[in-house]
Amino acid sequence: MKHNYNLDWIRVLAMFAILFDHYISSLGNNWLNNIGLQVGVGGVSLFFVISALLFGYKWRKEDFKPFAPFVFLKKRCVRIFIPLWILILITIPLEYLLTGRLELQTITFNAVGLGWVRPFGISGHLWYITMLMMLYLCFVVISYIRIDKIKWCWWALALVLLLIGYVYGQTYLTTYSKAGPPLFLFTGVLVFAKGNELMAFAKHHKKVLLMLALMMVSVSLYAYQLGWNESHKAMAIGSAISAGFITFMALYANLNVAKGGKTLIWLSGISYEIYLVHQPLIEVCNAYISNKCMMLLVWIVVTFLFAILLNKVSSMMCARIKD
Repeated sequence: MKHNYNLDWIRVLAMFAILFDHYISSLGNNWLNNIGLQVGVGGVSLFFVISALLFGYKWRKEDFKPFAPFVFLKKRCVRIFIPLWILILITIPLEYLLTGRLELQTITFNAVGLGWVRPFGISGHLWYITMLMMLYLCFVVISYIRIDKIKWCWWALALVLLLIGYVYGQTYLTTYSKAGPPLFLFTGVLVFAKGNELMAFAKHHKKVLLMLALMMVSVSLYAYQLGWNESHKAMAIGSAISAGFITFMALYANLNVAKGGKTLIWLSGISYEIYLVHQPLIEVCNAYISNKCMMLLVWIVVTFLFAILLNKVSSMMCARIKD
């Protein structure tokens, strides 16, 4: 399969969106924090959609052959958990140093990928691992169902029902922790099962998608400005996830990169490690560097150095496991 440089650009953009979010939030300005959060959630949404699209393409290329659960999950877990476990070993002393507390349950939950349930104080971003593993489980299940035969009307109906439940479901989808998972999983499953149709649709509606993406980002910002209660936060997060999903289609349709340089491919290749290390490192930099410009410079340099090291170490360990 020909290498897709469009996805490399989008993956790098998602990575910088998340870095932007966490730096902006460190400044302590609520208005800027609102903007950063929407950009960051949109960036995470891009990561989910890229994974879903690639695995969906693989599924169709192999003529809808069901994924062997053990083989598929083993390969994904090796790639996901080896760098994660190394990061957790680094996070443990930093967590105690910066927060003054360290709970065995938190370590255990994060070690098995359940960071959503018990987040670290300085590495709360590891909730991403929980959502990613749930998405992979969805791929395995769906690969045994010919969901590709489901017509568009069923997807449209499902989306309408989801939106109704999201906006009016006062007993369930009124908090961030409850609104996030079903929306992330829904968009991931939709792209996995209908990636070809979605990308074909995007190619024919490039300008409309760009306008829609901007509109969704605006809606997300407005929803967050309504207040800081959980219901408003849920609406803001939901619109940010939707904005990320639509932004992906708009970028994918409008980018036309035939080839990319080594730097682009390299950045794309270490994006996961950058995601892992950036959050605890910004907490350390914030604690010991008061000048925000200097903090930003040090944080970026240290983040990239740690990410490169983590990538090299985990790659060697993964290679030994595969051998």
